[in-house]
Amino acid sequence: MFSDHTLGIGGGEYYTYLLLQALLTRYDVDLVREPNRLAPDPAHLENGFGFNIAHPNLTLRTVERPAELRDYDLLINLSHFRAWPPVARRNLLAVFFPQVLNDRVRDYDAILTISDYSARAILRRWGSERVVVAPPAVPGGRFSCGTAEPLVLSVGRFFDVADGNTKNHLLMVEAFKTLCDRGVAGWRLALAGSVDPAHADYLQRVEEAAHGYPIDILTDVPFDTLRDLYSRASIYWHATGLERTGLTDTPSSAEHFGITVLEAMAAGTVPVVADI
Repeated sequence: MFSDHTLGIGGGEYYTYLLLQALLTRYDVDLVREPNRLAPDPAHLENGFGFNIAHPNLTLRTVERPAELRDYDLLINLSHFRAWPPVARRNLLAVFFPQVLNDRVRDYDAILTISDYSARAILRRWGSERVVVAPPAVPGGRFSCGTAEPLVLSVGRFFDVADGNTKNHLLMVEAFKTLCDRGVAGWRLALAGSVDPAHADYLQRVEEAAHGYPIDILTDVPFDTLRDLYSRASIYWHATGLERTGLTDTPSSAEHFGITVLEAMAAGTVPVVADI
């Protein structure tokens, strides 16, 4: 299994490790990376997700040339932008949304994706009907319902990428500030998520916009803290796919699945999301 999604704390990484856990119940698995990529940090992942990736059937391997993968029974290529040559006996291309990939797409035995929304986009952009939809899931017992408080929660990485499925923190902050200015009192907005140093400027803009209002900006919080927030929130707010003028008309800017919406529902929190 080759994946670009092994270092951060977001939906891509969550899906990667769910998929790994499923594979490891049946197979020996090598998680491969290129020499210029860092190895995943087990402590970081356990802190952010509560997942322990240690497993006797899992090996982390560095691969310099795709030809080294010829002897595998199955190659799973999980990436937005990188399709290795499908050289194994069977080859599965896993994508969350059909971003820019090269012509190797047609050489894979099948494409794995996470939602009907993404499957339709794959058919439209790549013309491929060999698509398997395997949505992510939230294991039972991972979250629990608590006593609801006047708390609005949104969980998502702090990043700003043109035409990407950004979480629109600034839009939520401005909307919540408007509610406060109109007299809504006693409520707090909590924005929780991981942050990459490359997007520190974006985080700073969110923090500056929230200053002086009952808005908490929570970065890289441990999973136990996140689970507590879910259990106490009354409303879960997910603004991906929204713009100031309404719903986005850029397919890649909408939410491809939205795992955090499932997490909120598992904790008994009412989700408010864009109908797109």
